[in-house]
Amino acid sequence: MNTRNLPDLAGVTRGIVLFGVFQFFFLTFLAAFFYPGGYDYFNYYFSELGAVLAGNSEANTVSATLFFIALTTVSITLILFWLGLLKHFNKSRIENILSFIGSGMGLLCTPLLIGVALNPIDTQLETHFVFVMAHFILFSLAILVYSIVFIVNRQKSWHFALLGLIVLTLGVFLMVNPMSPNAAFLQKVIVYSYFIWVGTLTWFLEIHTKRKTFH
Repeated sequence: MNTRNLPDLAGVTRGIVLFGVFQFFFLTFLAAFFYPGGYDYFNYYFSELGAVLAGNSEANTVSATLFFIALTTVSITLILFWLGLLKHFNKSRIENILSFIGSGMGLLCTPLLIGVALNPIDTQLETHFVFVMAHFILFSLAILVYSIVFIVNRQKSWHFALLGLIVLTLGVFLMVNPMSPNAAFLQKVIVYSYFIWVGTLTWFLEIHTKRKTFH
């Protein structure tokens, strides 16, 4: 695949991706702050932030609006992230193939976040669940593929492969046992870990592209 005309994870593109990650953290924490009756991080699922009605049956307008903006914005910026990765991993045929598969899965799962936001958990539960699971599966597979790419490309830091595999393991555990006692809290750990992975990887690749040396 010719990656010459694709965006690079540097400069403006890096700023857009990092902005998307930052606003996701900021707006979802803000949504939790405005959640009527108080948001319970340990017992409420992440999607409760986007519900039409809060747990105490009050209208959840502010929190749901912030939740929608956060997911929609980060979805748009993630397009640049997945395309940008293709330009960093094309030094060999196997790298090219794997990164194409990984980014393909990432691009497929990106709009699903908007589907999660458009289908509140309390009014469109079945549709919401389909979007959530599809996103989790595709994002997890994308991270798995890129963890392998990091191992294949020995010039890049192996720390991201390790972080990706840890997050993947937690995601698989949650998908296998979604009703575990700590599932609601674990879900938030996984979601935020996904975007920590995106943000730190974006920063790492931009810095080391400037230095032209990898460890």
